[in-house]
Amino acid sequence: MLTKEELEAIKERCEKATEGPWRTAVSDRFPHEDCVMYENKEVAEAYEYFDADFIANARQDIPKLIEEIESLCPIGDLDIVSSLRTENDYLAEIIEEKDEEIERLRKSVEMSKRIVRSLTHENAVLRGEKPIPLESIKLNGGDIE
Repeated sequence: MLTKEELEAIKERCEKATEGPWRTAVSDRFPHEDCVMYENKEVAEAYEYFDADFIANARQDIPKLIEEIESLCPIGDLDIVSSLRTENDYLAEIIEEKDEEIERLRKSVEMSKRIVRSLTHENAVLRGEKPIPLESIKLNGGDIE
């Protein structure tokens, strides 16, 4: 989770960096290495082109990302957002626990219904009545239909 302080630190580093746009090029000093250039000066060296490309584009990409973050959530609200995310995670855990409890209780109710059906059937047999087929005994609320 990004805190207000972390975003401010990223923003500060970005503002202190050499202005862009940066670009990738082959290093003048090391012909087999790529580098990042600003105007005609090397800003950074990289052993891999993809690293140089990432660094060069970071100078343009990071300010855009910061701007997008701030448009979606003003920097002053980041602590509130962090708090709400924590609360959301906590509530999601509680919901999962309650869902598990509901499933356990549902199974218990189904087992209880089977027992009541079986006892109703056996009671009819013991009283000498015609037994009710178990599958036809329907339980509605606490009543037997």
